[in-house]
Amino acid sequence: MSARGETWTREETMVLLDIFCEEKIQTELESGQRYNGCIYRDIAKKMSKKGFSGRDAKQCKTKLNRLKTDYKLFVQKKNRSGQAAMKEPFWFQKLDMLMGHRAVVAPVKLFDSLSPSASTEKALEPCAAMQRNETGEFFFFNLRSEVKTKRNSQVV
Repeated sequence: MSARGETWTREETMVLLDIFCEEKIQTELESGQRYNGCIYRDIAKKMSKKGFSGRDAKQCKTKLNRLKTDYKLFVQKKNRSGQAAMKEPFWFQKLDMLMGHRAVVAPVKLFDSLSPSASTEKALEPCAAMQRNETGEFFFFNLRSEVKTKRNSQVV
């Protein structure tokens, strides 16, 4: 008998991602104030309420971790030369809305790279800075093009 669980359907996966992307769930996971096991139990309960009663907290957590890993790998492959035409997995857009801005996926470049043609002064000049707005959210501020990128982190 196989140790592998029942395969997740597309609909089941999308419902799981809808629940996982809820602001309340993300806030609880990021705050660290609640034990994550409790949060995944809540996710499993919500799945059950939506008609998918065969999944427990451990299965939900395992599936979400696998999706996040697959997302990061897909982004890395897509960013390589010649890989731009890759077909996105059906769940990609949903997870990209949640994870696309995170530094783990799209690292923030704080300094220009050194190149033989760049002067030392230019190479060491910062190209981004972090700034807080009036609501307390952080932004990475591109010093060269004046583009702001929102970050959902707080100073501890």
